[in-house]
Amino acid sequence: MFLETTGDKLGYSAFELDEIARSYIKEKKVPFELDGTERNIWIQTDGSPTMAKVYFGSGPAHPTLQVDIGRDGKVKRHIIHAKTGG
Repeated sequence: MFLETTGDKLGYSAFELDEIARSYIKEKKVPFELDGTERNIWIQTDGSPTMAKVYFGSGPAHPTLQVDIGRDGKVKRHIIHAKTGG
C-alpha cells in the first residue's frame, strides 16, 4: 500500500510508526504505561493530514492511548481514552 506523505520519506513501516509513537510518549512524558499493552495501527487512506493512528491498550477494562501521526512523520496529538467497562 502506498501512503501519500509530505516529507523526504515515501512511506513508513509499522515498526517505524510504532517507534515514532513510543519516542513521543517517552519524550513528552505522556502519563500512560505501555508495559503489557498491545499495539494496533490504523492507516488513514482518506487523504487527511493524519497518516496513521497508533493505539496502545490492554483490553476494554483499561484506558487506551491514541497517537496520531501526520503525513510528515511527526506526532500531531495524543488522546487517552477512558476505560470502557469493568
